[in-house]
Amino acid sequence: MNIPMKSLPASPVPQLQDTPPTIDVARALSPVRNDLQKVEQLLRASMRSNDPYADALIGYSWSLGGKRLRPSLALLTAQATGHVNETTLRLATVVELIHTATLVHDDVLDGASMRRNMPTVHTQWDTNCSILLGDFLFTEAYYQASLCDSPIPSRWIGAAAKQTCEGEIRQRGTIDHWNLHVESYLDILRAKTAELCAVSTALGAWSTGATTETTEAAERFGRYLGLAFQIYDDWLDLWGDDKLVGKSLGTDLQTGKPTLPILHLLSDCSDKDRPKILSILHGDAGERMTQLRPWLDHANASEFTLEFAKKFVRQALVELQNLPPSQATDSLRALTYYSVNRPK
Repeated sequence: MNIPMKSLPASPVPQLQDTPPTIDVARALSPVRNDLQKVEQLLRASMRSNDPYADALIGYSWSLGGKRLRPSLALLTAQATGHVNETTLRLATVVELIHTATLVHDDVLDGASMRRNMPTVHTQWDTNCSILLGDFLFTEAYYQASLCDSPIPSRWIGAAAKQTCEGEIRQRGTIDHWNLHVESYLDILRAKTAELCAVSTALGAWSTGATTETTEAAERFGRYLGLAFQIYDDWLDLWGDDKLVGKSLGTDLQTGKPTLPILHLLSDCSDKDRPKILSILHGDAGERMTQLRPWLDHANASEFTLEFAKKFVRQALVELQNLPPSQATDSLRALTYYSVNRPK
């Protein structure tokens, strides 16, 4: 699970601006609708306790579930390379458990109050419960992975989860470090978001007995998709609508996380303006968004960030050409476009 990033191929894919701006996610997931219902049942069974208090807390994390992107990636990749089987269903459940655990912890770190238009766990309970819940979900995921006949899922899941946690740690180390290089920013995104998408698609292909070449292509596809998804998330944090997105926005800027729009602004500004911008970034966290908006608009930071995300979409689409043509492959393509066309 350590395949290097490839440079953007010279042969272009269809221009993204020719793609419909709205993707019907329900239609894209229709090939695996029944399988997703089975995963949902497995998730609910994994998120239970015989103790009423623990069961209420654990069950609440299940209710925060969104569109189940990562299990969908695993299931669709399996369909594209073969057939969904019991191992695929278990692994799709595992990647969602890992993802949910990271979200619970992320909300604590970011001080976010809303997730999926519902109060976050630490808001509904407290920080201690959120930390323990995340630990429970991580542990359950490793246990489920260990039930597979092969040790490979446990190894890959463990490596991806380690990368995810390391990425979060590295990001904490960049708080208020506004001189961060874009490549370092991307390395953090690869770890904290893209690796879990990569392992989802890799395990989906592996579960069907796909060739090493196909599995590696699926992994690269997931990684590029994850990068596009996270960069667009960073865009949404500045230009999205809380109600449409369904979670607290503006937290990156308030907590001092250097994201691509801000890094672009600082690289684009003049030597004369840079101290003014840095003064805002080091000033009142609650005023940063309002004060930086004109600067971001002047630097075309929104357009720059969206185009940067679309570069990874194009790379993902190129890797997708290595999978056999099928309805499931078409669905993966639709989800790739959706990664940068989600509700704003």
